[in-house]
Amino acid sequence: MQCMTPRSVPEPHEAPSMTTPVWADDVVLSTLSGHGEIRDVRIRIGQRDRARILLIDAGVPTEIEDSDYRNCLDVVRTRLQGEDRLLCCQGARPNVHASGMLLQFGNGREAYVLASGNGDEEPAVVDIFAPAPTSQVTTMEKQRAWYFDFLGWAPARRE
Repeated sequence: MQCMTPRSVPEPHEAPSMTTPVWADDVVLSTLSGHGEIRDVRIRIGQRDRARILLIDAGVPTEIEDSDYRNCLDVVRTRLQGEDRLLCCQGARPNVHASGMLLQFGNGREAYVLASGNGDEEPAVVDIFAPAPTSQVTTMEKQRAWYFDFLGWAPARRE
């Protein structure tokens, strides 16, 4: 993972230079604080073949590059959770999880929406950076616990 901050960020209408990354998508997402305050952040998303995003929070840009987009999202969520904020995107819902196949073929940009039930239905696929309602997002720890429970696994206990 690489994390570079701050740097100047060209506006979407500016022509990219040889060193400026080309952003495929630009999304504004809400963040929810533990006190109920909502504040927006902007995330610029790179091309599918290279997992790179640019988080712009309170005017401060931070570029994140990792092995896949799910890992990039995890870096952003960890940073925001350190400030007691949740990112309101599909990838932060407790029942959204990427399979190995989606990670490999979509570079982690999409994930399945898992549902409790008999398993006969094909799970929906969502873009992890698509907006989600504030009532549907959770911490990374609670998301992991939900997934372990879904699989019937007991989380490892630390002694």
